Amino acid sequence: MPSPPTHPLPPLATLTRAPPHPSLPYQLLELLYGYCLVHRIHVGDWVGDEHHASASVIAACPPLWAGGGGRGGVGGASGVGVSGGVSGGVPEGVPASAEEALSVCMEAALQPPLAAHTTRAFVLAIVEVCV
Repeated sequence: MPSPPTHPLPPLATLTRAPPHPSLPYQLLELLYGYCLVHRIHVGDWVGDEHHASASVIAACPPLWAGGGGRGGVGGASGVGVSGGVSGGVPEGVPASAEEALSVCMEAALQPPLAAHTTRAFVLAIVEVCV
C-alpha cells in the first residue's frame, strides 16, 4: 500500500472552476467502500495478486462500471440503490444519498465475482469501516 501523501491534498476548488456535482461525496464513499472491501479480502496485502485486487475493486465500485457513468454492472442491472431518471438534478445511476451509494456497493459485494470472498456479515462490517 502506498504511503500517505506528505503534503495535504489541494482543495477541489483549485483543481477546477466547475462546482463539484452534489453526488461527489457519495461517489467517493463508493470508492472508499471498494477500497476497504478489497483491503479486507486480501488481508491488506494484494502484492502478487494485483490482477484479482484490481478486478475486485472494479466489481465493488459502481463509479468504475461502464467507464464510470452508467452503472451497467451488478447494481445497475437490478436498479437497487440507484436514483431513477433525472429528477431533482441527479442523473440516473448516480447516488443521491449515502444510503443509495452503500446499498449498491453492498449488493455488488454479494454478487459474483466477489461473492466467493464475502458474506452478508462481512459486507456489513465494511460499512462500519467506511462510516
